Amino acid sequence: MGESRERKRRDRRLIMTCYPAWIASQLAPKALSETGLFLLCIQFAVLISVHYSYPIFMNLIMSEAIRPATRNDAAAICEIYNHYVLNTVISFETEAVSVDEMRARIDDTLQQFPWLVYEVDGRILGYAYASKWKVRKAYQHSVEGSVYLSQDSGGRGVGTRLYQALIGELAQLSVHAVLGGIVLPNPGSVALHEKLGFVKVAHLPQIGRKFEQWLDVGYWQLILDEKN
Repeated sequence: MGESRERKRRDRRLIMTCYPAWIASQLAPKALSETGLFLLCIQFAVLISVHYSYPIFMNLIMSEAIRPATRNDAAAICEIYNHYVLNTVISFETEAVSVDEMRARIDDTLQQFPWLVYEVDGRILGYAYASKWKVRKAYQHSVEGSVYLSQDSGGRGVGTRLYQALIGELAQLSVHAVLGGIVLPNPGSVALHEKLGFVKVAHLPQIGRKFEQWLDVGYWQLILDEKN
């Protein structure tokens, strides 16, 4: 199944790469004939129409969904998350998370909060979940949201759609405030949060240390009652 999905993605990339060249090859010979000018214009209009409708067509045939995570997603989620653990300061964890540990985290989270995955053609491109902000009882209506994307999924709106879906589900629960912690600087994450209505409420300088450097963390907050 994995090979089949990879083959489909490879075929799509090949089509997108060769398609403009194919259009040119169809048009060039006829451009030399004045008598074929009228038919050339018609064919050109048709080809342009097909060219611009192609991405829409590809989106229709691709299987794309945001759905609740299951224990079976643990390996794919680990593959996404452990890149951030081992190679970036975005996560403050320093050791790779095992599949068994990730299964336990998914199980624990789903007892109280949503955990969502973004899946295209059977491949998970990102995930989002909520966790308790703090364990003391008075904090019970506040959560922290987290979103992680695979390395080839940036700039496609996946993070926005995941976070919107997560916020929508949290709004159906007894959640009043959603907080997002961001290791700074991270302009992409800041832009995502502020696009969704989050407001910066805290800046903690040099609160963490990883890869031999002190790190600042900022917190952005969204009040669901005000958003709704």
